[in-house]
Parts: sequence; C-alpha cells; structure tokens
Amino acid sequence: MPISHLTACLGLCAIAGFAVGCSTPASTGDWAQADAASVVFDANSFSHDGGKVDAGKADTGHADAVKADAAKSDVDAAPSDAGKDVPDAKDVPTADDAADVDAATDAAVADALAGDADAELAPDATDADASDVDDGDTGSVPAPFGHLCDPCSASSACNEGGATANVCVSSGADGSFCGTACDPADPGTCPDTYACTALTDPVLGATHQCKPDNGVCTCSVPAAIAKLSTPCQVANGTGTCTGTRSCGVSGLGKCTALPAMDEVCNGLDDNCDGKTDEGLCTGNVCLSGQCDAVTGVCSPAPAGTTCDDGNNCTTTDTCSFGTCTGSSTGEANDVAPGAGLAKKSDCDGTSKTQSILAPGSDVDWFNFNASDDTFCNIYPSVRVDQMAGDYDVCVYWACKDGSSDSSIVGCDSGSKVSGGPNGMWGCCSANAGLGAEKIQINTTCSFLGAGDDGGSAWIKVTAHNPKAVNMCGGYTLTWSAASF
Repeated sequence: MPISHLTACLGLCAIAGFAVGCSTPASTGDWAQADAASVVFDANSFSHDGGKVDAGKADTGHADAVKADAAKSDVDAAPSDAGKDVPDAKDVPTADDAADVDAATDAAVADALAGDADAELAPDATDADASDVDDGDTGSVPAPFGHLCDPCSASSACNEGGATANVCVSSGADGSFCGTACDPADPGTCPDTYACTALTDPVLGATHQCKPDNGVCTCSVPAAIAKLSTPCQVANGTGTCTGTRSCGVSGLGKCTALPAMDEVCNGLDDNCDGKTDEGLCTGNVCLSGQCDAVTGVCSPAPAGTTCDDGNNCTTTDTCSFGTCTGSSTGEANDVAPGAGLAKKSDCDGTSKTQSILAPGSDVDWFNFNASDDTFCNIYPSVRVDQMAGDYDVCVYWACKDGSSDSSIVGCDSGSKVSGGPNGMWGCCSANAGLGAEKIQINTTCSFLGAGDDGGSAWIKVTAHNPKAVNMCGGYTLTWSAASF
C-alpha cells in the first residue's frame, strides 16, 4: 500500500473513535438502524465528498503528480527560458509530502465532527492520479452510492439533480433510510456487503434497492457532519409517539419520542392521539368539563351541586371545590323514636323514603302517625325492600291513648313480639336473605272498631346478622296507614 494511503486510513480510524463495528439490528425490519450505544462509524463507509468519488482510475502515488517531459531536455532549453524556474529533482513530491496532505484531510474531518461549520471533507489526494491532473479533470465524478443508508424522511433526499430512482425505504418504528436503485441481474450495481432487494414504493411501485446484508445501516462521516435525521416511533399499550433519530459523532441516536401515557391536565398530547387534555374533566358532575393547563387541574363545578360520592354511609352529597362530599348518615334515626315520617290517613296511599344501614350493629328508627279520618280501616303497614343486605324490620303500635298490649296488636303479616319503646307490642319480619320484609298490623283501639282506631307506629330496621354487615347498605322503606 502506498504510504499516503496508509496514512489516510490511520487518520480516519483515529477520528472520534470511529472504528469499524457491527451490532445486532434494533428491529427485525429490513432497514434497521442500531442506536448510539452500539453503532460506530465505519471508516470504510461511502464518503459523500460533495457527491463525488474517484472516477475509477488506479492511484499511482503523489510522485506521479508532476511528470517529466520526455520530449524536452534542460540542456536544450531556449535562451528565453533561462530566467524561468526549471523543476529539478528536489521539487518532486516525496512520501512525507503525501503524509502532510493526508493529515490535513484528517484534520478537516475531525474539525467537522467537532462542530466546525467552516470545515469541509476535502477530496482525498490519493484519489487522483497524474492522468487526472493532466486531463484537466477535477479528480471526482458523481458517486453511485452517495446517499446509501442515509437517514431520510422523503425519497428526494436520496437523489441528486432531479433523479427519482433511489427510494427512502421505511424500516417501521426505527425510521427510514436511503436505498440505491440497482439491477438484480448485475451484482456490481450494489457495493460489497449489500444486496439488490425487491421493494414496493408508493410512488415508483416495484423497484430494486441496495440494502445491507445484515439489515443494519450505519451513519457515514458525511451523514454525521450534516446531522441527517429520520422520523421514528415509540409505541406501547397507551399509544404511539413520534420523534427523530439523528446522526452524530456517536452514530445514530435513539428515538427522541417519549413513551405514550394517560392524559393529564398539562396542555400536552400525552397519549399521542392528536388531541390535548381530552376526556379529563368529564364523567364527574363536580367538574365543569374544562381543563386549566396552567394550574394543571380541572375547573370545579359550582359549590352545592348535587352529586353522589359513592359512599353509602353518607347522605346529602354535594360538590365542594371539585370534590363530592357527603354528610354522615343515620344520626337522627339511631335512637327511638327516630326520624319522623309523614302522617298517613286511613284512606291514604303509600309513601317511600330511602335510608342506609351503617356497618356493624346500627339500628334505624322511624315513626309516623296513622289517623282514623274516614270510614276506612286502620291497618298500619310497612315494607323494607331493594336492600343491599339481609335486613329485618319490626313495627310497634300504640293507640292514641298510649295503650299497647297483646290484645290490641294483631299481626296479619309478621310475628307478634313485645319489647318496643315503652314496652309496646308489635310485629317483626325476620326472613333470611335479600327478599322484602313486610309488616301489617290489625289494630283494635276501639270497641269492635266502632271508634277511633288511630295511633302511632314505631319502625325499627336492623341487620339480620349484624356481625356479617361490613359495609353501608341502602334500602327503601314504604309505609301506609292502610294495607297495601
């Protein structure tokens, strides 16, 4: 190998650690790119050099750059030439001169990768021979593989001068990279370690493009200088976010896209669905439906808005600063005579109310007056249904004069018991299970029912097995002064 070539190779290999390297593809796609942690520059990768490479002429070394004129002799020089500088042996470039040229080229590459905007990758002097200079050639011609494996986002980045044959080939989430049009019947149309592969392009249709045998593209030095990039994606169960991968001094970087996550109130598209802060302030009556991205919270609904806090142990639930808050339930009816219910006349229909039985041994008490106002009969009746647990109900009865004994109280529905408030008698329904519990009392407060049979009823609701009650349970209480 000529000294100048050896010097150029050693210089490039020393630039920013760009050693020849291989890695496992980042994906199973045909055009995968390894990430910055595993990809290094290939010192033998195709140099863009302004879109030019050597025309294919054999290098003869820097000593050929100046040719001796075999047809003339210094001795025969005309007198008019006596004052001109005639090249002698010491003017012929040496191997040391070639090393100086290569070192300058290496320095230009290093400056470019270090961020020197004025630095350029100059054509290697070893790529031009004496015949190039003599012919007046610039020393380079359009490179057939000038953009091969460059990161890209459109096929126009892979072509020069309005050409369209080269395709920006997608590698899925990993990005897209330039191919080079090739002829499958001619192996020479692709460089070594590349294969001519059939592809389908949305614009060109069926085409053949050169691709790496191992499916991995590495960043070339010119691609790193130009900081070429390609769109990429990061997908998970929440969504797919887009970003970019760029060539730099450490190779092709990782995708800049962040993983998709559930939306939060921040003015960003967190789940990468093209919408911002959607669905955050809905489904809750205590929120106005508006997300304030500055404060990061949903605007609250007006205070006092009726809501349901989902806690069966609370009542009168209302909104306060965006939160549904309920009041503790059952305090007024935990002790007899309990909560007063609407008065019922003998010919009235039924009335209903909702209540909750708290965990443990909670007892709910209610009371109502049953008046004998018309010619209808008094049959104080109570039912508990739509229960969240297994409950029991007892109804105790006293006539208007306060009397209550076994002879006054008859149970058309339920079992006769004593032990109510002030020793009153009544009827209890204690069926196991979630079925409705119903009581109907046949009272006798007047002689043969000919007088006023009105009076007062006390209702007690308890858990059938208090030890088994471990959560608040709602129920519906229905009452009437007549049978139903």
